[in-house]
Parts: sequence; structure tokens; C-alpha cells
Amino acid sequence: MRFKEMEEKGLSPDVVTFSTLIECFGKSDKVEMACKLFDEMVAQGCSPNIVTYNILLDCLERSGRTAEAVDMYAKLKQQGLTPDAVTYAILERLQSGSHWAVRVRK
Repeated sequence: MRFKEMEEKGLSPDVVTFSTLIECFGKSDKVEMACKLFDEMVAQGCSPNIVTYNILLDCLERSGRTAEAVDMYAKLKQQGLTPDAVTYAILERLQSGSHWAVRVRK
């Protein structure tokens, strides 16, 4: 079932649905779409979890959008979420300035 069809049928996407779609956009280098979907998720009252943030952080880091990734990390902290090993691996890449093609999440 497609995302819009879900909404049309009155089914509310949850954090897993949003995170999966955000990751799909990230894997296909559609960073803008991933960011827009993240914003839509928050606007609909669906709270992103650490996995969601890590997916978007990874996407931003790989596309060289360092400032946006740093802002996203700050948001994560403001939400009271605890960074995990994946978060720290992405932050290491940000700090080193290397935009690896290798993904943290497969």
C-alpha cells in the first residue's frame, strides 16, 4: 500500500513507516524529500526516535550537508534522545570531514 493511499484510508503512518520512507529517500539520494518527510512527520505529531534521527543524520552527512547534520544532532539532543553508537559513528565522520559512501545502516 502506498503512503498516500494509507492516509486516504484513514491509516496514520507511525514512526516505523516514516523512518522507512525517510531511509528510502536517503538511499536514493533524495535528501530534500527525506527532510520534507521528516518535517511532515513532526507536523503530524509523530515523534521521531533515535533510529529516525540516525537515518537522517547519515543521509545529510553523506550528501555533504554538514551544517544541517549538526543542527539535526542539536534537535535530537533537545528532544531528550540519547545518542547511540550509530549516532557517534556519524558524528565521527562529520568531525573528520570525510563523506564516506559506506552506510552506517544497511
